[in-house]
Amino acid sequence: MDNDAAPASPYAGLAQKIRGGPSAVAEEYANRLPVIHIVRPLEDWRLRGRWALIDLFRMVLLRYDFDVLLDDQQVGRLARSSELRLEISAGRHVLQVKTPLVKSRRLAFEIANGQRFRFTCQTSIAGLVLQKH
Repeated sequence: MDNDAAPASPYAGLAQKIRGGPSAVAEEYANRLPVIHIVRPLEDWRLRGRWALIDLFRMVLLRYDFDVLLDDQQVGRLARSSELRLEISAGRHVLQVKTPLVKSRRLAFEIANGQRFRFTCQTSIAGLVLQKH
């Protein structure tokens, strides 16, 4: 009687594959350009009693599109309730959002290949607020 070996399991060698070096998918992900998303959510601007003057200021700001500056160069524009997606080079960058009336503080960040950052920009009493999430 011929004693053939059992067929190889589909899991044969899996442990070696897992313990081995980075997979092709991981290598490809690490080589992708970094991406940043800048979001401008829809904002409510109702006038509310004693805060009406501040809300009026915010209402004026909401009329403008926001210019997006990356390293002091304009790279895009955000309308109300919109999003901007940018592929950028790896390294240290400075992000800022502005209108003809006011501008946000400069937000410095460092990003590596394969990373994704998300920022939101909203109006406030102080003008424009840019936050990293």
